[in-house]
Amino acid sequence: MASVPGGLGRSLLILAIALALGACESDLPAGVQKTQEPLSEGSGVSPTPTPAPPVSAGSRLGAFQLVPGVSLGTARSEHTSNVVGSYLYVLGGLTGEETSPNLVERVALDGVERSAIASDGTLGPFSTVEHSRLTTPRFGHCSVVVGSYLYVLGGLDGDLVSLNTVERAVINTNGVLGSFAPDPEAALALPRYGATCQVVGKYLYVMGGGGERQNATERALIREDGTLGPFELVPEAQAASGRVFSSIQLLGGFVYLLGGDEEEKTERASFMTGGTLGSFTPQASASLTVQRGSATSHVIGSALYVLGGWSGMVEKTLERAPLSAGQLLGSFSPVVETALTGASMRHTSQVLGRYLYVIGGSDGQLPLKRVERARIE
Repeated sequence: MASVPGGLGRSLLILAIALALGACESDLPAGVQKTQEPLSEGSGVSPTPTPAPPVSAGSRLGAFQLVPGVSLGTARSEHTSNVVGSYLYVLGGLTGEETSPNLVERVALDGVERSAIASDGTLGPFSTVEHSRLTTPRFGHCSVVVGSYLYVLGGLDGDLVSLNTVERAVINTNGVLGSFAPDPEAALALPRYGATCQVVGKYLYVMGGGGERQNATERALIREDGTLGPFELVPEAQAASGRVFSSIQLLGGFVYLLGGDEEEKTERASFMTGGTLGSFTPQASASLTVQRGSATSHVIGSALYVLGGWSGMVEKTLERAPLSAGQLLGSFSPVVETALTGASMRHTSQVLGRYLYVIGGSDGQLPLKRVERARIE
């Protein structure tokens, strides 16, 4: 067994032939890009602080390039990333190395890294944050900032056991992340991995994911102090189809679920001011051009972009759909003027200043250290 960095959790041995990671999509979940709804004062929830200036409606993406001198300290996929204060934090995930032909040792991570965000959105070097390790090594989880806490929910552990556990770390007044501790009151109603989590009004929703019910939706009430109440299933807001490794967006009064494992379709549900969701319905006119699991998505200008993912192969392509003045989603089409520097799935991505960053991921064989970005022009 090859050596790995200490404190990374128990190791797994997985036989990988060619694109074994890509071929076994249901077994190895991806990190999911999280977004947050703007919230009213006194809701007990604060959006993730971001130094990004307003992006004009006519903005588009430039060419993607590797960021000189910036890469992850540990190659990882199926991780999550969150902006906390003036830092970008990268949490957990799956690392691995090829120890012999067709034999890859994979390790679930408890490690956390961070990079300082400059005022113009550029990133500094990543470094390990020893005091903020996860209490459970996990990958395929989701994470979200709620009030003065960063929550990490679900995922898989080093034995490929699906988790319903939730842990959280306090965000200190200086914007620095504290130590993680379990939150037993906020355990998920169902163990799940590859789910999406989203703040909508006064609730934190967790939708889809691998496990017993891939279309299940559950939610927890967000209290005034940012702590979570118990999670409960919301049958009336379950997805129209199973959604594993999908992407989520809040647009024009709707929650959109885009793509996922063996899925190109888009569906949406309306939400009321307090955060109550209606029923999800398919949106045939807003389907992706190809099936994309483990992709990420961002609004850039007046369009929604979807980046990379798994479509039967690991993609470096992008696609986008126009947004109306009311942020209703139009039809997707391929982006021909730019692409990722290399094929990637199970990455995370963040808009910081005038840049869209893609962090880590998998090329279909091994996890990645790379960090790339495109300028928003």
